[in-house]
Amino acid sequence: MFRLVLLLIFLANPTLAQGWHLLDGKQIKSALTSRTISYGTEQQDFKATGKTLYQTQTDGHWGRWRVRGNKYCSQWPPNKAWTCYKIHASSDGRKLRFEDKSGKMLEGRYVDLN
Repeated sequence: MFRLVLLLIFLANPTLAQGWHLLDGKQIKSALTSRTISYGTEQQDFKATGKTLYQTQTDGHWGRWRVRGNKYCSQWPPNKAWTCYKIHASSDGRKLRFEDKSGKMLEGRYVDLN
């Protein structure tokens, strides 16, 4: 609930929202292809082949990724369903936000742009 309140405050205040922009499909493909994103102690590699590796401190999981329209979509076996996200980029080009259909966001940063 606290996260929802923070998100609503963020969305209601345009000055807090400055510095991020929504990516279109072509920009998403460019932003993710052959890149690695860190989410704190976890990271995800996006292969040009459409494979993706999500690594935790103790395990790794292979899935697939692609761009549909203006969204990033992923599929993680054994689940056959694809889940899609809007992608926002920071103005400095170092961070991405993945927004699910409920508006929840996960922020990551490029590993190679520290």
